[in-house]
Amino acid sequence: QRDLEVFEKIHLIKHRVPDVICQFLPVNEERFGSPPTFIPTNEFTGMFQEIVNAYSIPKYQEANPAYFTIVTFPFLFGVMYGDVGHGSLLFLFGLYLMRRGKPTENDREIFQFLGKSRYLITMMGFFAIFCGFIYNDFFSMHMPLFSSCYNEKITEVSHSNKVSNLVPLRRTQDCVYPFGIDPIWGHAKNGLEFQNSFKMKLSVILGLTHMFVGLFLKGMNTVFFQKSTTFFFGFIPELMFMVSIFGYMGFLIFYKWSTNWNDNIRDPPSIIRAILMMSLEFGKADDQTTFFESIKFQHKVQVLLMILAFACAFMMFVIRPWAMKRAQDNMLERRFSFQTMESLEDTTDLSVGLKIIPNLTFKELLINELIHSIEFVLGSVSNTASYLRLWALSLAHTQLAKVFLDKSLLDMLGIGDSMVTALVLVIGFIVFANMSFMVLLCLDALECFLHTLRLHWLEFQSKFYEGEGKLFEPFSTLNLPQRIQVAKQSQAARRSYD
Repeated sequence: QRDLEVFEKIHLIKHRVPDVICQFLPVNEERFGSPPTFIPTNEFTGMFQEIVNAYSIPKYQEANPAYFTIVTFPFLFGVMYGDVGHGSLLFLFGLYLMRRGKPTENDREIFQFLGKSRYLITMMGFFAIFCGFIYNDFFSMHMPLFSSCYNEKITEVSHSNKVSNLVPLRRTQDCVYPFGIDPIWGHAKNGLEFQNSFKMKLSVILGLTHMFVGLFLKGMNTVFFQKSTTFFFGFIPELMFMVSIFGYMGFLIFYKWSTNWNDNIRDPPSIIRAILMMSLEFGKADDQTTFFESIKFQHKVQVLLMILAFACAFMMFVIRPWAMKRAQDNMLERRFSFQTMESLEDTTDLSVGLKIIPNLTFKELLINELIHSIEFVLGSVSNTASYLRLWALSLAHTQLAKVFLDKSLLDMLGIGDSMVTALVLVIGFIVFANMSFMVLLCLDALECFLHTLRLHWLEFQSKFYEGEGKLFEPFSTLNLPQRIQVAKQSQAARRSYD
C-alpha cells in the first residue's frame, strides 16, 4: 500500500512539474529494513559477481565473496582440470572469446553466455596450465623439462626390513626437482600411488585454507557490524575448534612432507589413523601414529587439543545461547525507552516500524543454537572431506586422458608395415581428438566447473555469508506506470490471500 501511494504521488508530480528533481534522504533502517546493495562491476568482474548472485544477493555492507571468487574459482578449477595440453586449448578458446568481444543480442543464447564468461574461461585455462606444470601432465604425458633427480634404472628399496614397491633410486639426497613433479614418477610402478598421496594431501591443504579464509571473513563481518556476542561466542570458538582438529591435521601433513623417513627406523605414520585415534580415544597415540620423537609428548599435545575442542563445543552449545539471551534482553530494554508497553500489540514480538525483534525464551535459543552448533561441527568434517573432490576429479581427468592416448594412439604403434601403421594412426588420432573434445574438453570441463561452484557455495560461503540482501535498482520515472500496475497486483494478491 505504501509503495503504491509513493509511486502514484511521484507520477502525479512528474506530470505537473516535468523538470522536478527527486531528492532521496537517508533511509532509517530501523523503519524500512536493510538498504539495497549496490555492487559496481565491469566486464571482468561481472561474471564472478553473477556466480555469487546466483546463490543469493550480498546483504548491505556485508563482505562480498565475489572478490575472493575471482582468484579461488579458476584456481580450484585448475586443480581439478590440471593439464598443460587441455588447459592450453581452454585458454586459447578464452582468448578467442576475448578477441570476439562483448556478445550482441543477435547471438545465440549459448554464445551470449560464453561471451559474458570469456574472462572466466581464460583464467580457468591459465590455472589449468599452471597446475598442469605442477602435475607435469601434457595430454597425460610427462614432460622432462629439467634433469631428473633419479636414475633411469629402477631399484628396490626397503623400510624396516620390508621390501616396498619398485621405485626409482635417487641420485643424491639433496637433489630437488626445480618445478612440479619429477617425470620419472610416470614410469615408476608406484607412480600412481605417489601422485594420489600428493593430490589428496594437497586437496586437504587447499580446502582448509579456503575454509579458514571464510571463517576470518565471518570475524570481519562481526567486527564491522559490532556484533560482539557473535564474535566472542561464535567466531572465536568455531575458529579454535577448526584449529584444534583440522589445523592440527594440516600441520601433520606439512610435518610428514618435510621429514626424511628413509633415515628413520620405522615406517611413516598414517595421518588419517592419527586423527581418528586422537578424536575417538581422546588424544591417544601409538607406534603407527607417532610423528614426533617422543610418543608421550605427542599424547600430551593431542590431549590439550581435544580439551580445547570440547571447550569450544561447550561454549557453542551452552554459553552462546545464554550470551545471546542476555544480548536480546538488553536490546529489548533499550527499545522500551523509545516505545511504551501500551503501544505493543503483541507481547512476543517487539517491533519498531517494520523491523521485528523476536522475544525468544532461553529454551528456544538453546534449541536453535544447538542445531546450528551441531551443523557446524558435523559440517566441518563433511566440508573438509568434500574438498577431496579436487583430488578425485584430477585423478579422473588424468586417467581418462591416459586411456584415450594409450588405446587410440600408443597401442597402435608397430602394427604391420609402415603404411598400415600410418593409416591406423590417422584413424586413431581422429578417435583421440573427438573423444578428448567431447569427454575432456566439454563434459569434464563442465563437471569441474560445477564441482568448483559447489565448493564455493556450500563449503566457502556457508562459513560467513548470509546473503539476505536485495540488488539496488536505480529510480526512474520512465517505468512508473508499470511499477504502479505491479504494486496494484501485489496489493490485490495480498488482499485475496488475507
